[in-house]
Amino acid sequence: WQVVEAAHVGAVTAVAFATDGRTLASYSVGDNRVCFWQTSSGFLGGLLGSSAKLLKKCTVSPVTIASKALLMDTVRLVWVSEHKLMVLKGNSQSFSLLC
Repeated sequence: WQVVEAAHVGAVTAVAFATDGRTLASYSVGDNRVCFWQTSSGFLGGLLGSSAKLLKKCTVSPVTIASKALLMDTVRLVWVSEHKLMVLKGNSQSFSLLC
């Protein structure tokens, strides 16, 4: 987990594993960036070990919310296919990223 946090400026706001468990996406409101990670041993290897490899960083538009306390409920990452991630921001903002 420390490997993922080190790639962001600020706390990690949202994470999501691809359905195969080999790719992790992380998002931080601190740097408005989504990072894509390759994990060598699935879920636990990506979180607990240092085996995660950074594949790609994408800067996205900032989240506009009334309170930082609402961030965890506001931003969600959803894999819609093996290589496509949806970033959902609140009720009205969303966009897709390719891994």
